[in-house]
Amino acid sequence: MDDSPIVALNRAVAVANVHGSRAGIEAVEAIHDRQQLDCYYLLYAVLGEFEADLDHRQAAMKHFRKALELTTMKSEQIFLSKKLQELGDPRESAGHTRRDLQCESDASILAQSRKGRQDLDE
Repeated sequence: MDDSPIVALNRAVAVANVHGSRAGIEAVEAIHDRQQLDCYYLLYAVLGEFEADLDHRQAAMKHFRKALELTTMKSEQIFLSKKLQELGDPRESAGHTRRDLQCESDASILAQSRKGRQDLDE
């Protein structure tokens, strides 16, 4: 069987589904070469879920924030922001995250750039 850290993380989720979130956290803590997952946003998303299930809100928010920081996928950013809002994170309660505002800003810049190119073509 594959003993990669990602497979072990998946196994920890399965353990949590059967034995509860505390057992899932213990399985994550026991992952060999866990440091390979330090930049893997799903590690923190999984830990956030486990901690939220145990009603450890501060720990859950810390993990979800780290996952949010690491992911570049918009759909995951939205999902994680909603998780943080559900936990009452004041940083996410304004309705828009800083990331959303940056994306809106990027979209505005791109639209202006396209308009500028169209003006040059005319």
